[in-house]
Amino acid sequence: TIRPQTNGTTIGLGGGTGTLNLDDTMLGYISAATKLTIGNNIAGNGDVNVSSWDLSAKTYAVDLFGNDIDIDGLTLGTGDVLAYAKDNGVDVGTMSLLNPVTKALAGTSTLTLRADKDISIAAANITSTTGLLNIALNGDFNANSSGSILFNGSTIDTNGGNLTLGSIASLSAAQILNAGAGTITTSGAITMGANDLTLKADGAAIGAAIGGTGASILSVKPFTAATTIGIGGGAGTLNLTDAELAFLTPGGKLIIGDSAAGTGDIDLDSWDLSGKTHSVELYGNDIDLGGLTLGTGNFLAHAMDAGADLGGIN
Repeated sequence: TIRPQTNGTTIGLGGGTGTLNLDDTMLGYISAATKLTIGNNIAGNGDVNVSSWDLSAKTYAVDLFGNDIDIDGLTLGTGDVLAYAKDNGVDVGTMSLLNPVTKALAGTSTLTLRADKDISIAAANITSTTGLLNIALNGDFNANSSGSILFNGSTIDTNGGNLTLGSIASLSAAQILNAGAGTITTSGAITMGANDLTLKADGAAIGAAIGGTGASILSVKPFTAATTIGIGGGAGTLNLTDAELAFLTPGGKLIIGDSAAGTGDIDLDSWDLSGKTHSVELYGNDIDLGGLTLGTGNFLAHAMDAGADLGGIN
């Protein structure tokens, strides 16, 4: 554990600025057995500036605590990373991602970002190109109803790891959240505004409203083309229950399935759209339509030729 004696002391890591400053050379000297903790997890109220910290040669976990935390470039190793921007009583604790967070190593690791106020993901991508990266994002971590996750069109790609949004979130640009063969889980409302949102994963657990305005499009599509889809009690790997369907209210259109390459079957048992005004499009191979109550929007179901199976609607 490395932490300042004075609680308000700022911390700089890599090329970041701070009174307690650990540059790239000093960070390279550190070799913890299981975990490196920087900052005070109880009363750590100094700001933290991380700039171009390369953990790719490290296997241990990292916990990082401070007040406002700026992450201006971070290369992950094989260990888990937790960063928590804590309310210090005067400053509420905001986390800002300013440059990419990347992973390019085999194996599964977890990136957990927490802030008592907002997590702002501007133009900073969070991606894994090798191995699974579980990502957990949670604004308003102290649950005082003041904080959220702010997306601005950056790339979020777990390479098959799970993506968990533990608080409310909002979009200021079109956004794609890609969990690959993993699962996207939401527990707070997502405000799309007039922006499009794509949830791309082979599994989904929607726990709160996802709503948009204007002509906004919400797409829920499998990552693996052959993934089956279950709707309203129907069977399928990517499964949306009646309660989850009720949460989905884009301004313009809801698209379920992949219009370009969806080869998985869709089983729709029952779906009540009577209170909805948006249009709906379904794309899959064979589509079974059970009970369907239409709303005021248009409805399109397209059973697509999958090569071995021509595609039919029952």
